[in-house]
Amino acid sequence: MPSFKLTKVKQDLFWASFSHLFQKLAGYCVLVLLARYLDKENLGQFLFAATLATFFALPTELGTNRYLIREIACKPDRALDFFSEVLSLRLPFLLLAFITMNGLVAVWKPDILPISLFMSVQALIEDLYHSFSALFLGLKRVVFTVVSMVGSRICLVGLVFLAVKVNASLQAISLCYVAGNVVLLATAVVLVWQRIGPFALHWDLDQARKVLRSSFPFFLLSVLSLMHLKVDTLMLGIISSYAAVAAYEVAFRLLEVSRFFIRPVSTVYYPLYSEMAERQDWQGISSLKRKMLHYALFLGAAVTVAVLLAAPFAIRAVYGPNYETSIIVLRVLYLCVPALYVSMVTMILSAAIHTEAVAAKVISIGVGINILLNCISIPAWGAMGAAWTTVISETILALWLVRLTRRHVRSLSIGRSSIWAIPQPIEIGEHERTL
Repeated sequence: MPSFKLTKVKQDLFWASFSHLFQKLAGYCVLVLLARYLDKENLGQFLFAATLATFFALPTELGTNRYLIREIACKPDRALDFFSEVLSLRLPFLLLAFITMNGLVAVWKPDILPISLFMSVQALIEDLYHSFSALFLGLKRVVFTVVSMVGSRICLVGLVFLAVKVNASLQAISLCYVAGNVVLLATAVVLVWQRIGPFALHWDLDQARKVLRSSFPFFLLSVLSLMHLKVDTLMLGIISSYAAVAAYEVAFRLLEVSRFFIRPVSTVYYPLYSEMAERQDWQGISSLKRKMLHYALFLGAAVTVAVLLAAPFAIRAVYGPNYETSIIVLRVLYLCVPALYVSMVTMILSAAIHTEAVAAKVISIGVGINILLNCISIPAWGAMGAAWTTVISETILALWLVRLTRRHVRSLSIGRSSIWAIPQPIEIGEHERTL
């Protein structure tokens, strides 16, 4: 790889790392404020509504983000065409998700409806922003994600701080999230329009079907991945109590911090993998895959050991003395970090070599195992049962995905194109850009 490309990769890794770090720090500043301001029951309601909103927002993405990154990385001259078609496709689904979620909450959990209205809006706005982020990443303009993220997260932390100071309600705190994500989306729109070019909305049923056909495997992969990680929280809220949700979710939010160390690598190397697959550089992919897997395992083990030792300090420093029971939950959850890192590395490779549909089948089995184990463990052990279920299912999933990608890359590298050939992407026609 030429030296200028290596320099660009290093720069992108720096900006991606900074963006993820800033986002996580801002998120935990908010959690520190809320954990000390709200009691466990109210915090549990808030986190349950946020998780529910995340689940309903995810289907509206339709797998288009990874599709956008891969297609734009291979055809950067058509970036705005791909982006405009995806944006037009997503907007009706966002409205449908808002109506569906809050309709169900009104019938099923009416006590959290005032919170869910605002949390669903903020989640849908943030999910729409990810389409803009996919455009930035496909064009390798990672710094634009930093510009968007910094202002919005400063706004969120400041608004929540003020809300806590004036003893605001849960609804007011939820509205702070909406305001922060409005800033996020508005900044991204301005950056695209001024630095990349104008985009248009055009609703065409035939083109929508073509996009859906190409992105649907990514949709399955995203939905199943989220379910695999977050189904524990939902099942605790349904089977157990909001207090159990709070005990588990505060530890799980600290588990999500661990993804910061590997996510920038995934963000930057996914477009590179896609370019290498387009050139059919299977030997290069195989070599890079081995290095990334070794890096993921070593880094994951180091992070796990560090948190096993620091868990009491982390819980007390972030959430205060009321969450002592979450210390052991955090320690158990962090046992899955090496497997989690390996899964993330193998999933971006699967997407780059067009085997995301097969990976989705594997993850669906992992979700089934997760749900089955939760049905057994949550009634007996509550949050601890959910934590051990996460460790077991993540380990099974990581081993299976490694085997899957190793077999596929080996088949491609020895020329079995008749079996594992990468399908040609569906060409999407040009359109007049009319609002």
